[in-house]
Amino acid sequence: MKKFFLFILVFAISSFLLLFFVLFGVFDSWDLKFADFFYQTINRSSEDIVLVTIDDASLNEIGRWQDFTRSNMASVIESIMADGAAVLGVDINFTQESNEQHDSALYDVLRKYKNIVLVNEFVEADGVFISPMPIFQSVTTMGFANVELDKDGGVRRVLLSRESDGVRVYSFAVEILRNYLGQRVSDIQVKENQLVFSERFIRPPANPAKKFPPLVFPLDDDETFLINYFGRPYSFTSIPFYQVLNGDFEKNVFANKIVLLGATTYTLHDEYLTPVSMRGIGMPGVEIHANVLQTMMTESFLNNMPQFSKIVVMMFLVFVIGFFWLYLRIRYAIFLSLLVVLVYIFITWGAFAYGIILSIVYPIFGIILALIISLIMRYFTESREKIFIRKTFSRYLSEKVVDKIIDKPKLVKLGGDRQNLTVMFSDLGNFTSFSEKIEPEDLVEFMNDYLSEMTDIIFEQEGTLDKYEGDAIMAFWGAPVPSENDAILACKSAYYNLQKFNEMRKGWSLHTKKIGLRIGLNKGEMIVGNMGSEKRFDYTVIGDNVNLAARLEGVNKVYGTNICVSESVYLEARDEFVFRELDVIRVKGKKKPVRIYELVALKSEHIDTEYIQLYQQGVENFRKKDWQGAKKYFNKVLKIKRNDAASEVFLERIDRLKGAKLGDDFDGVFDMLIK
Repeated sequence: MKKFFLFILVFAISSFLLLFFVLFGVFDSWDLKFADFFYQTINRSSEDIVLVTIDDASLNEIGRWQDFTRSNMASVIESIMADGAAVLGVDINFTQESNEQHDSALYDVLRKYKNIVLVNEFVEADGVFISPMPIFQSVTTMGFANVELDKDGGVRRVLLSRESDGVRVYSFAVEILRNYLGQRVSDIQVKENQLVFSERFIRPPANPAKKFPPLVFPLDDDETFLINYFGRPYSFTSIPFYQVLNGDFEKNVFANKIVLLGATTYTLHDEYLTPVSMRGIGMPGVEIHANVLQTMMTESFLNNMPQFSKIVVMMFLVFVIGFFWLYLRIRYAIFLSLLVVLVYIFITWGAFAYGIILSIVYPIFGIILALIISLIMRYFTESREKIFIRKTFSRYLSEKVVDKIIDKPKLVKLGGDRQNLTVMFSDLGNFTSFSEKIEPEDLVEFMNDYLSEMTDIIFEQEGTLDKYEGDAIMAFWGAPVPSENDAILACKSAYYNLQKFNEMRKGWSLHTKKIGLRIGLNKGEMIVGNMGSEKRFDYTVIGDNVNLAARLEGVNKVYGTNICVSESVYLEARDEFVFRELDVIRVKGKKKPVRIYELVALKSEHIDTEYIQLYQQGVENFRKKDWQGAKKYFNKVLKIKRNDAASEVFLERIDRLKGAKLGDDFDGVFDMLIK
């Protein structure tokens, strides 16, 4: 539930910030630049559009721009139209009078041909058009040549239509296409973000009566039209102005083509940066109009992702990423987040091929924003959780195990949980009499050394320290970190504890050497968890199987052993250790008998096990009430292992039982009355 509220909080904060950035267009320029990458290699320029260019070569041949007379213009236009051009768009605004003779020559050629379009320019600030001289207007059609500059100064859109003084006027490209298709102005409509050519004709018409479906051009809310660029700057077929003027061009090169006449030289400052501009190379305005025309003619339309859709996509991605980073492990969250980013970029690339420009920066920003906020939330929540875990479990576990719990906090279940674990009790024999003979300061030093060494070994074997009770130690294995070999680890800990104890005892004083170490181990189902009051609790285990381990620690006193384990421990650890079956006993407070074993050594130590086999034979004879045979084997054990208390226990029992009348129900189980 806590993670759910965190998830909602991350989603709410990220969504609010994203809406702010979207509505104020903070990353609009970046979004445009990233989308530009999709233009680079998709299309190629149309062969149906030819440019006649006033370029550097023409300037070198003719002279300055002022030397390009209107008579020259008239001559070039005549050559183009005489070669059979379907329509000519002249991207030069003849606003002022020049030489009367030259103006008259241009007027005559414009009047001669009806499929020529001139340009004018709309001045937004003043609300007026800068148009050609009235005499030229009277014999041609016009379209405004304005381009729209985006925030980064690039040209990605053009205005196709607008109303001026209640009259609908159209752009240079629309007027050219209208002439090319043989449309009347009345055949064009603007409605519901669309510019519609009601009917189409093929020009020049092979069959004048044949009509084609309407052409529909999508417009943005401001009636602008997205340009689908078909090549880098200077990609369209072009013929220098001076060559056409000199008649130096192939016949029919303009036949049935849309021809655009305009400046491409940098000195006339009619260049703009576009999505396909590389290394800062601008595209001439006349070529931008060529790309607009090709976009319209091929119906290769582009549509921006609607604002509402952009917001919905961002919200969805924030939702997904927030879920990953709050509910999954870090490495999975990183992998899936990167996968989502890559998939989304692939989708944007595919969408562009179908004419849809998806926002890139805002959704990716949303992903990063959700990631950062999720990490901050996760850091603060998990930091508190890690502090709690480390504080709670550093007293019980090694740093290595605590780190495992911090990595997987779900391993810790607050409260009680029933699990199958291995528990160990250890105690020092003769400690009471020893402690009475030593100074308190020395006793404290002795205990600190002893408990430190024993605890280090428990931690090395991934055990959980439960508590100290004086000289006694209680530990368990299998929780809070599950283990498939908890019984083996517990046996290793017990055995290494004994080895270390014997090593430490070599340096003790004479009366200290009388201290012995007893350890009891049992495996079984028990309750484990944080138990106590709300203000103070311990991570501990309780249950009958815990009590049995405590009893087995005391059983060592009877059999003179150091490590006594139950059958459940023996069955799991017998491949790693050498055991001797001691007896079958019934501990105090329990009715069910328990088979008990002495942990003797690691199998890798290759000790002589003859006395263990003899002892086993003696026990088997004892259970058959073959007293004589049992005594024989136990005595053999004593010859090999002098002062073997376990054998002496059975010999004492034989002496006590051999004169008694025992029924057929005799099972050899010994009732252990001590704790």
